[in-house]
Amino acid sequence: MEEAAEEADFVLEYLDGYDLTYPVVFDWEVIGTESARTYGLDTETLCACANTFCSMVEEAGYEAMIYLTSYAGYIKYDLSQVMEYDFWLAQYSDTPDFYYDFQMWQYSSTGSVDGISGDVDLNLQLIQKE
Repeated sequence: MEEAAEEADFVLEYLDGYDLTYPVVFDWEVIGTESARTYGLDTETLCACANTFCSMVEEAGYEAMIYLTSYAGYIKYDLSQVMEYDFWLAQYSDTPDFYYDFQMWQYSSTGSVDGISGDVDLNLQLIQKE
């Protein structure tokens, strides 16, 4: 949790003074090799880190969100511990089949945008912003 708080402080320092339209996102991704520093991170710690990061973001006046894959949502997180935050689902398919509500959907990592060389992620916002 201490590192999650440090990460939130780092991000918030750079965001200071900006009026954001979209959420600030906690993005912990599964890295499936034992050499990864976060390999084997337990569910309780992951949820505590997500909650620490997101609560600090919201205390600073920004909207918080959690980015996850179906695997992370079903296996790594205990979603009942992080449901107070919106989810940004990464699932590369024509139609998402994630059981729980999510507010953003990353449906591809091989998109293209004029002026950007290489592949880009493609996302849909599934919530109406005021």
